[in-house]
Amino acid sequence: MGLWKRTPTPLRVAAAPFVVSKLLVFLIVVLTVYSRSSRPGFPSVEDLLQPFGNWDGQHYLDIAAHGYPAGPLDLTPGHRGVLWAFFPGYPILVKPATWLISNRILAGVVVSALCELIALVFLARLVMHERDRESASLSVWLLVLFPYAVFLSAAYSESAFLAAATASLYYARTGRHGAASVTAGLAILVRITGLALLPVLLIEQRSLRGRPRALALVGFLIPVAAIGFLILNARLSTGDALAYIHAQDSPSFGNHSFTWPWIGAYNTFRLATGSSAASYDYLYFTQLVFGVAGALGVAAMWMSPRIPRSLSAYATVVWLSAVSLNYWESAGRYEIAMIPLALLAVDYTARHTGRRLALVVAAAALMAYGTTVFGTGAFLS
Repeated sequence: MGLWKRTPTPLRVAAAPFVVSKLLVFLIVVLTVYSRSSRPGFPSVEDLLQPFGNWDGQHYLDIAAHGYPAGPLDLTPGHRGVLWAFFPGYPILVKPATWLISNRILAGVVVSALCELIALVFLARLVMHERDRESASLSVWLLVLFPYAVFLSAAYSESAFLAAATASLYYARTGRHGAASVTAGLAILVRITGLALLPVLLIEQRSLRGRPRALALVGFLIPVAAIGFLILNARLSTGDALAYIHAQDSPSFGNHSFTWPWIGAYNTFRLATGSSAASYDYLYFTQLVFGVAGALGVAAMWMSPRIPRSLSAYATVVWLSAVSLNYWESAGRYEIAMIPLALLAVDYTARHTGRRLALVVAAAALMAYGTTVFGTGAFLS
């Protein structure tokens, strides 16, 4: 007990939500797999872990095990060239974990769990810096109970990105610009969404004067170097410096091309109302709901005098990265990274315990439902 009391406060704030959410996610997945299994007896460990490595998880684990395919970029369906649509940061973390854990999916789950805990600690630090401990606790609960939070437990890059991005936001807001630049560079290596940290660094650096500002601007070269590394790696391996974009836009990846958000919204609406499969109608309708909700959240952040402009800019670019596609497919999952929205939630529910409780309960119900769908192996994002 004495040791726990001496533990840094952010870790104490993050610990209970982290443990409860992990138990909830794994219990729901176990029950879902067990209820759907046609085999006699209790499902094997491999069967229970399988949902955590489905869809994009397969590609991340493939990269961790075998690396990217070399040679001219081949994006024909079924070829490994589609792996260039994924950034290397998360597989780099999973690779050494597989030396200790033979099951690749389990290794990915463990890495994701550790990264999520780091992200929660930095989120607690950030919100305690901007508000107070009670607000930090609510923010952490809302993140672990986000409707798509199951991806924080899967072999996906969400947790790794959140760990780096949240750390960068915290360091930037507390004036530690060198650390902010380094963690921003790490975030870029994990997901393209890391580019949303660049305006944060620039806005926060504008408040500096003299030599500290010059040093901060030099530090800004670190995330720029991360971008350069990704481009150079693709160019040397495939001969195509824009392999990421071309892989995203290939039939193997669903023909994701960049466009204006309203065009993507219109196309998604057509998919939601014109599909012959009810499951796809629901999937695209859900993406519409999250995409529009994200836009409203971003607008509210800019109108709030209490939320720093740098955090509003970050949330805006994250939202744009999710919806500036020819159709919205993973808007809800990408919006996990819009962590400054937590400040809106804590401000709206301040001095209203009932509102906070209702918000947490509603989030938990949606997260439980999303985890159940995820446990069936169905496409959720």
